[in-house]
Amino acid sequence: MASLEKLALKTETAGEKPRPRWLRLRYLPTIAGAALPSGAILWAHGENYADNASVYLTQPPTVSRALTNPAVTDVFAIIMIIGAALLYVAAWQIIRAMIRLLLDWQADRTSWLLLVFSSMCEVPAILGMVVLSQYTGDAWSALHNFGSYMLFFGHSFAISASGWMIYRLTKQPAGSHDKRITALSGLPRHAVWTAVFSFLFGVAYFDNRVWPDAAPFAQHLVLAAIEMIVLISFLSYLGRFWRLLEASRS
Repeated sequence: MASLEKLALKTETAGEKPRPRWLRLRYLPTIAGAALPSGAILWAHGENYADNASVYLTQPPTVSRALTNPAVTDVFAIIMIIGAALLYVAAWQIIRAMIRLLLDWQADRTSWLLLVFSSMCEVPAILGMVVLSQYTGDAWSALHNFGSYMLFFGHSFAISASGWMIYRLTKQPAGSHDKRITALSGLPRHAVWTAVFSFLFGVAYFDNRVWPDAAPFAQHLVLAAIEMIVLISFLSYLGRFWRLLEASRS
């Protein structure tokens, strides 16, 4: 316990060396990797609304339906490839920083298992972004749905596991003195809300029994709205790790 307190005090009091401005590029994959796909989702809906406004007044479409618009498909696919590449780099940076953090705090086996599990889930989740964006329309519905499931379940499990792992770190006796742990302090709550909305989306999507037969508009509206919340929540969760990367450089 004394060694952990000394580590925290050292982390808190260590002076920061001046860092060149170019080092800020290290945070680009994390920030841009989250921002680009999020912006593309909003843009896809905006572009689709401009072309098919009447659809949004009768059966508000999910992102998958918006991607059937030829004006959206190709651009969205390119952005997803770029975003996925950035997110893989970001994931590698985040995992390295988390490994150092767990080593410094002599984390137990559970924390290490949670890190391994969340890392393994994130790989297919990011790949799912590419798959669902490359295969759109009724002709590719099976592959598109498979990519969607990769993204949805991969991110849901990864974020839940990493949120639990980070929560355990924040409960360290002297954890509040470590800038890296402080940088992560808001993520467990983010993970909980992401899990809640993911569950609601899953129920709304897979269980038609929750919808009365006479409420197709409400069903489409709720699905489209919760999907937007869940997708941006997935991406913004990853984007918030830039604070860990910054604190790790201190």
